[in-house]
Amino acid sequence: MIIFYNPLLKVDYRRRIVGEKGAKRGFKRETIFVELINNNANFRKDLEKTINQFNLTNGKIMFAEDVKSTCKSDVNIQIKENNGQTIELGCSLKSAEANFNQLDRRWLSDWEKVLDMPENTKDMIQSSLDRKIYNSRDVFILPSQEPTILRFLEQKKEILFRELFTKEDENLKIFVSYDENNRKWYVARIEDIIEYLKSELFTRTNRGIVKIGDSLSLQRKGGDGNYTKVPKDSPSHPSNQIQFKIKPLTIISMVPTVEISE
Repeated sequence: MIIFYNPLLKVDYRRRIVGEKGAKRGFKRETIFVELINNNANFRKDLEKTINQFNLTNGKIMFAEDVKSTCKSDVNIQIKENNGQTIELGCSLKSAEANFNQLDRRWLSDWEKVLDMPENTKDMIQSSLDRKIYNSRDVFILPSQEPTILRFLEQKKEILFRELFTKEDENLKIFVSYDENNRKWYVARIEDIIEYLKSELFTRTNRGIVKIGDSLSLQRKGGDGNYTKVPKDSPSHPSNQIQFKIKPLTIISMVPTVEISE
C-alpha cells in the first residue's frame, strides 16, 4: 500500500541509540532494504511506483546493492528505463528508533574548504572545539560568537545542505527512513528536503548547539572514548570533529513522503 502524504508524526521517542549500537542498526536496515527490493516483488513494485511518482525515472527496478564506501549513498538501485538505458539511483537510509541519527561528521578543516570559511569564523568554531576538550559540559558556540557563525551558515546554506545530503553525488536522489518502533518505511526526495531546510531558521540553544529548524543540528561530536587510542584531550581525537545530527522522522513529516509496507 502506498499513501502520498505529509505525515504529522506525534511519537514520544527516547534517546536510546548511541554510538556503535546505532551504527550497527543502520547497517542492518540497509541490508534488509536491499533484500526487500531484490526478493519482495510487492515492495519492489511499490518503491518503483514511488520513484515514478517523484518523477525521478519512468523505468523498472532491476536490483539494489549496498554501497561499501565513504560516499553519501547507502544503497544504489539499478533501474532500466523505458528507452532501454540503465541508470543508477542512490538512496540515503536512516534507521530511527529514537528519531535521532548522525548525518555527517568530519574535521573543521574539511568544512573550511567546502564552505570557503573565513579565518575569523573558523577560529571561533575551533576555539569552541578546543574549549570542550577540557570540559565536555561547557557551552559549544558562545553567545558572543552566535551572530557571526549563524550569519555565515545562513549565507552558505545551499552549499551546506547539498554537501550534507549528497556530497556532489548526482545519482543520490531519495531519502529513506525506517521507523524502528512502528516498523514502517518512509521515502522522500532529497531535493524536497533541501528546499525545505533552506526555509528554516538557524538558531542557537543555551548549550551552544546550532539548530536548523526542528530537524537538524550542528555540534561537537563528543563520545568515542572507548573506540580509539588517541587521548580524549588531543585535538586529533575524533570526538573533536564537527557533527551534524538529523531527526529522520521529523524531516520526512515536513515534505511529501510515501509510506511503503513490507
